[in-house]
Amino acid sequence: MINIQNTALLSLVKDELENTIRELEVRLESFADEREERSHLQFCVDAYHQMNGVFQLVGLPGASMLTHELEEASKYIPFKSSLALDEDLTLLGQGTTILSRYLSYVHITQKPLPQLLIPSINDLRVLRGERLIPDCHFFTFEYQENLNCLVRPQVEQVAVAKNYQSIFPRLRLMYQVGLLDVFGSEQPVTGLKMMARSIQRISTLTQGTSSHAFWRLVEGVLCSFEQGKVSINRERKIMLGQIDRQIKQQLVQEINDLNKIPEELVKSCVYILTLSEGPLELVSELKEKLSLAPQSYSDRTVQSELRHMTGPDGSVINAVVTALKEELSQIKEWIDLAVRGKNVESYESLEAKLLTVGQTLYMVGLPRISEQIKTQVEKFSKLSPDDATTLTFEYDEVADMLVKIENAAISLMTEGSKKEQIDSSDIMSNKSVALSVLDQVSGIVVKESRAGLTLTKRAITTYMDSDWDVMHLDNVPTTLNTVCGALGFLQLNRAASILSACQTFIKNSLLVSGEEKPGAEMLETLADALSSVDYYLESLEEKKPIGDGMLDVAEESMNELGYPVKAA
Repeated sequence: MINIQNTALLSLVKDELENTIRELEVRLESFADEREERSHLQFCVDAYHQMNGVFQLVGLPGASMLTHELEEASKYIPFKSSLALDEDLTLLGQGTTILSRYLSYVHITQKPLPQLLIPSINDLRVLRGERLIPDCHFFTFEYQENLNCLVRPQVEQVAVAKNYQSIFPRLRLMYQVGLLDVFGSEQPVTGLKMMARSIQRISTLTQGTSSHAFWRLVEGVLCSFEQGKVSINRERKIMLGQIDRQIKQQLVQEINDLNKIPEELVKSCVYILTLSEGPLELVSELKEKLSLAPQSYSDRTVQSELRHMTGPDGSVINAVVTALKEELSQIKEWIDLAVRGKNVESYESLEAKLLTVGQTLYMVGLPRISEQIKTQVEKFSKLSPDDATTLTFEYDEVADMLVKIENAAISLMTEGSKKEQIDSSDIMSNKSVALSVLDQVSGIVVKESRAGLTLTKRAITTYMDSDWDVMHLDNVPTTLNTVCGALGFLQLNRAASILSACQTFIKNSLLVSGEEKPGAEMLETLADALSSVDYYLESLEEKKPIGDGMLDVAEESMNELGYPVKAA
């Protein structure tokens, strides 16, 4: 229910960053109008540099790299001609807008996917004539020791074929013809088949050599492209061009050595494999042999998240959802009054309100749900106002529908990349609990958990002030046990494990009769653990999560007391 990510620090600086971005947009517009006024551009250079440092501090490498490129592009602009300057300022503005969208995206989704910014980063690098970064730039893979497991032993037929180096130029030509189709066509099915056939032959002919592992990787990459499991973008087209150069160097020029293949190219191939999904036998085999950990996202997911990030701004979605909630609240109030027999506006007004909600959902990309609302309104409009029993039944259906609509709106705000999945849900299906209610429940549980910790700390303080009278601690284990259960309900298992260790310590070290009195330092250490968990929960209650750093402190405190926390 509560999602804590490494992006927690972002919430502490987000407002200031957004203010800086707004000022940047104003300065860029001012410079576009007054190009002799270099102070506007210098402000941009300084602001991008400052934000770069902030993003490095909070651990958002994609945003850090984008602001670095924006800074360098701003320095480069004064040397451009007037005609080129217009295009460059447009790119700067677009890059700044993408940065703003990315901040909103990370803040809402808590998913800091740096690869989403690679297209914008490369657009700015093109502006300066710099080499593009591959889309595996933020992917880590140590390949030197791993690729040897992919080499298949040489077979006799292959050994004979290797005497005919004339085969490789022909295979390269086949690859190049397919590559031209990939470069020039939006759906290069034939081209990919030709390239895949070429690489399959090369993979077979290089069995037993060190470079064979690389060609098997390429074979898996083209299999993913051909089957549509991974999309082809600008960066991946460049990678395919680099593979062509390796065919020339490794095979035509007979430099058959894996160590001569650029590490970045190998990493790009492995990255493509990690993004591929579905039952592809070759890809699955390569993943297994390379012991590639399952990714939390596929290429399809990344493309969906990119559309979500570059779609309507998070603030726009929030405004729409807020307006929807107000409309839904008015409709709920109308139905409540009608069910209780109070005088209400005409039924036509209810139908009009529902249709307005449906139109809003249609505009934000939920046409199926909009159509379901329209169908329900048509059904409702055919009922007789005098038939109280039937109307009550229909009111129940409409009320249930409103819960589903509210859930869809909230899901749109937090999981916009899954818009099609949200839209495909049946809002007239089985009853469910509103997400807003669940959020309220979570807030109440966190608040009550903090109250339990406050009672515990107060009991320990009273215990110390009363010359170690254990009577004051009698209820502490029960209180902590209740809090542990509440945190487990919220899936905050690590915090629950810490409090469980605190409970065990209090039972074994403070409540056991005959033991010598505990030292003040020991109790202060226990208080450190309890307070750290309390601070952690406080950050959740205020919806400004500070990450797991406070839990690290709590665990260290319990280790010092000799009660290490068991892994959640």
